[in-house]
Amino acid sequence: MPEKSDNIELVTKMGIMASTLSSITDLQTLSDSIGVIVDTIVNVKYNGLYLIDLESGKLKMLLAKGFTKKEQQIAEDTAMHRHPGRIYKTQEILLIHDTEKDGKGKSKDSKRSFRVRSRVWMPILNHGKSVGSFGMASIYPNQFSEEHVAILSFLCDMTGVVYNNILLKDEKKKKEKTLRKAKKEFEILFESNPDSIFIHDSEKITKSNVAFLKHLGYKDLSELNSSHFYNLLIHKKDRDRGKEILNMEKSKSIFFIPQLRMLKKGEEEFIAEVYISSLYIEEKLHKQITFRDITERKRTEKLLKKEEQKNLMLQQAEQLPGIIFQSKISPEGQISYPFSGGQLLDYLTSNVSEGTEKSQALFNNIYKDDQKKFDESLDQSIKKMQDWSMDYRIKQNDGTIRWMRGNSSPSVQSDKSIVFNGYITDITDYRLAEEALLDTEHQISTMFRHAPQTIIITDKEGKVQNWNPKAEEIFGWRTEEVIHKALYTIILPFRSEEEKNKVSESLSPRNLALSINQTQELTVLNKKGKAFPISLSTSEMTIKGNQFYISFISDITKRRQNEGKIQQSLEEKDVLLKEIHHRVKNNMQVITGLLSLQSGLVEQEQIRELFLSSQHRIHSMGIVHEMLYQSEDVSKINLRKYLRELAEGLIISIKGKNNKVELTLEVPETNINLDTAIPLGLITNELLTNSLKYGIKKEGGIIYIRLIKLKHPEFRLELGDNGPGFNEKYDYRTSKSLGLMLVHRLSRQLGGKAERISGKKGTHYLILFREV
Repeated sequence: MPEKSDNIELVTKMGIMASTLSSITDLQTLSDSIGVIVDTIVNVKYNGLYLIDLESGKLKMLLAKGFTKKEQQIAEDTAMHRHPGRIYKTQEILLIHDTEKDGKGKSKDSKRSFRVRSRVWMPILNHGKSVGSFGMASIYPNQFSEEHVAILSFLCDMTGVVYNNILLKDEKKKKEKTLRKAKKEFEILFESNPDSIFIHDSEKITKSNVAFLKHLGYKDLSELNSSHFYNLLIHKKDRDRGKEILNMEKSKSIFFIPQLRMLKKGEEEFIAEVYISSLYIEEKLHKQITFRDITERKRTEKLLKKEEQKNLMLQQAEQLPGIIFQSKISPEGQISYPFSGGQLLDYLTSNVSEGTEKSQALFNNIYKDDQKKFDESLDQSIKKMQDWSMDYRIKQNDGTIRWMRGNSSPSVQSDKSIVFNGYITDITDYRLAEEALLDTEHQISTMFRHAPQTIIITDKEGKVQNWNPKAEEIFGWRTEEVIHKALYTIILPFRSEEEKNKVSESLSPRNLALSINQTQELTVLNKKGKAFPISLSTSEMTIKGNQFYISFISDITKRRQNEGKIQQSLEEKDVLLKEIHHRVKNNMQVITGLLSLQSGLVEQEQIRELFLSSQHRIHSMGIVHEMLYQSEDVSKINLRKYLRELAEGLIISIKGKNNKVELTLEVPETNINLDTAIPLGLITNELLTNSLKYGIKKEGGIIYIRLIKLKHPEFRLELGDNGPGFNEKYDYRTSKSLGLMLVHRLSRQLGGKAERISGKKGTHYLILFREV
């Protein structure tokens, strides 16, 4: 039986261990500290600490007392085949008092020059999973006691927790490094963006890129933030339309203003298209404004529109063509031009010699590649007496080429001659615009085919009109297989008729219209029947007067997986907190056991009572950690369950299992935090202990606990018994009794007070407290 001083020293060592290891943040310091700690427990010549290397999956030797460098390397290379590896795999503690009597203690393939007579090996665990092993060896037998095993086991448990913390810290550093890299890349993209960007917090502009200051003509942001920046940026006529820039309520929306009049420095006006989005910087909502100067584009569009209107008027008004002409073909085949006129005539007849009628050379400058086609179309019109129409090119004296559109109607005259009445229009700009349009359509078609995102176009009935190759890739259906089919029948899985009706309704034309520019997340199927999650964004568009919906789809499988990993990480942290509470409870049980052992050596009853009181106090705190370990919520415990378990434990401990004590518990279902539960448990422990020791006789009695909820967060706790009562002249606040002093001080710690209620049989206490 160990002496009292030995137990105190053991508890002290455990406390020093916990204090020493809890602040360690690297493996080298961990191994050095363990070496020093182990030497204070038992001084032997040989010991070894192995921790698993997560990348290689092998045990790495961090501590090697008594080993040469060569022996250490050999021990590390063969670790998985010897005691370190076996203990790591089996998670069993190996204690060999004498290897000559116990074959399990013999080393496999050992090349040491000495013989080991006694050894101890134990696993290093974290969350029930092996992360290493620790062993000690001596050339003498019987060098390791059960007490050594107990304290070394505690040391290994602490090592597992610290090792896990080191790994978590290293992982955190890697993530922080990645975050810094991403932030740097964002800064590069932000500053190099050709569009003007600025960020504000509703009061001032906090950041802008180079393009913003350069475009507006400011040297730095101080010139804009000297007064309200909004009035300096937005033209007064458009300030009402531009208020979305300052709207900090739409924290999740992306707002687009297609055309906004803005101001440069010196109040120079320009037109911009503006994108407004929200972001959080240091947990504060900001707005990011991106704008692009479209002044020249609008001016060009305006000019094109005017030109189109002009061409339309010329086409509709036959009396005002580019060139109005009349040509006549006699029965003998001679051509004459009774009439010609118009502004384009000079272009067509620029090669006519001086004094010659321009009409005589009306069609002389036709581009050589078009001449044959021109003659054939004219001959065909004469033979069939049908309208003539043709687009052709002319070549000017300066070598430039222009496009003309000629139209005429033939008629047979009384003298058998044929007369053509027609007009010619310069369509050069139209053809160039048409070619540009074809080029744009080709670019859009190319973007549609090669877009990294799935694009699906449906009509107003929800039927597929087209989808791009990316859609074929993720869904597995070829375009021709899905054309004119309802989208929901192709991509959505149905486990029941009810679910089918629900999802088909969500993609109905009415609901599609309601979800315009909003994002939905759905689970869909590919052609092979494999389900996967997507995000779906739908926009409305009109093509040639018909309404269509264009949907953009992204596969969010990886995002969902990352969300799952984050959730798993949170759950692992909860498990770690529970494990900490479990280990605290176990440590308190160890201390309670040590106190119990020590009290057995004490002969004086009064001192033994002190040890027993300490055991009860530690036990009351241990119950809290055990309940937190078992609870789903690691921050609160059920007060009713806690008080019942505490009271029933005290009754059995003080009165025995066959007691006749009746417990009355009137406590509603209430959850309280750790900082409140422990002081309240100690108060209850002291008062119930007094009732059981002095108020309840051998023949039995009644003790009660009653809790009343007052105005949050205040409570009223009543405890008492039906015993002989308390000395009326006895004032617990001036008593030298440690228990009653604890009751008084802990009550004040909980923001309340403790009072003894007199005037009825027994001893009764009233505790007013609040949850801290």
